[in-house]
Amino acid sequence: MQSGGSLLLISLMILDSPAYAKNQTCEDYAEIRKAGHMTIGVSFDIPDPLIREQFRHAMDFWATVLDMEWHSDETSSCAIRVGYGVPEMFDSDDIAQADDPDLTATFRGEIAFNAAFAITPLEAYLVCVHEIGHLLGLDHNPSPTSVMYAVGLEGAEKLEAADISALSARHRMRQWKDAGQHLSLEFPVGTESDHSFSWRTEQVVTELSELGTKSGAGVVR
Repeated sequence: MQSGGSLLLISLMILDSPAYAKNQTCEDYAEIRKAGHMTIGVSFDIPDPLIREQFRHAMDFWATVLDMEWHSDETSSCAIRVGYGVPEMFDSDDIAQADDPDLTATFRGEIAFNAAFAITPLEAYLVCVHEIGHLLGLDHNPSPTSVMYAVGLEGAEKLEAADISALSARHRMRQWKDAGQHLSLEFPVGTESDHSFSWRTEQVVTELSELGTKSGAGVVR
């Protein structure tokens, strides 16, 4: 477990990296709130290839659940922006945070990752599915088998009946399940990989090997 000072140092070094493009704001975030067909452009304002890859897989999963399509869009006409958040926006165990679509005044379709975490492919995939779920209007589910559970996603999660019901109240479903059923997540190839350093430690802050990294067993908001 790292000290708070080390975590802050990691985050500041990442955010100061020339590969990190700061604060490209998306203008079409209202698309995420639509009840009908959604066409969602995603701006990957985050250089970590692990998160970028697993976020794409997560968007593909949501496109099988909802009447939506998505594409990469690095212009201001995007609907979702994926980036790093500044250190002070996270608690010490936060992996990522997403905007709340019910907070109209502040919603901008943004998902921010905590640069202090190096996470596995499976963790990255589950966190991406979870945070996109928040953008789509899902709250935390108290069931530990739901992908919308708040803590410690491990790989056996699914969209449960309560999640599906909440989604169907907001969006047009591509698949509908009865109240007692669920939708299982399909895990992309490679998500079972062992823990490894991601782009953050390999390309930006190689000196962090002397400090260690924090494991990805934290909280998804």
